[in-house]
Amino acid sequence: MTAVALLESLAPYRPIVEDGELVVELDPPAGLVARLEILHTGVRAVLSGRGWQGGAAVTRDRLTIVALDPAKPIPPSVTLLRVEGDSSWDRVPASARSGAPDLFVQPRESGPTRLGGTPPVWDATAAIALLNAGDDLVERLDVSGSDPAIQRAAEMFTIAYRARDLDGVRLAARRFEDEVRRVAGLVAPS
Repeated sequence: MTAVALLESLAPYRPIVEDGELVVELDPPAGLVARLEILHTGVRAVLSGRGWQGGAAVTRDRLTIVALDPAKPIPPSVTLLRVEGDSSWDRVPASARSGAPDLFVQPRESGPTRLGGTPPVWDATAAIALLNAGDDLVERLDVSGSDPAIQRAAEMFTIAYRARDLDGVRLAARRFEDEVRRVAGLVAPS
């Protein structure tokens, strides 16, 4: 389902934009509400005649802003959404891609891996969640993010993320966690 299709489905419930916010005059069914929680910025963009934007993380502190088409599903790399001109972003919930896959562009099927299995589907939201968990651990254990060992471990994550290699991201996240615990003195050096 796209933002345009959702708006069409919401028409009987009289959606409007009021003071920059999306308002639905009548209560829509739960299935539409669940999709509206994800696509509300796209619906608001169409109703207000403004552009719809997506944010895709290039690096941990750099974001690429892409113009989204409300008549198309959300691209795989987009993890943030907003109406053009808004000062803040809405994060795409980590569970959204598996809970409402019809809202997202589905990756093309790729061939088998060298080991004969099928590579996991790239999920930027899951990858970002792993990165955030690593950052949280660094903060919780009061480890310096500028420690050279931490920087090397983070670089593995960056390489796997740029390659859109979800298994590589998972492996890098495990190694990053191990390195953070080692630097914090919770694990004996190997």
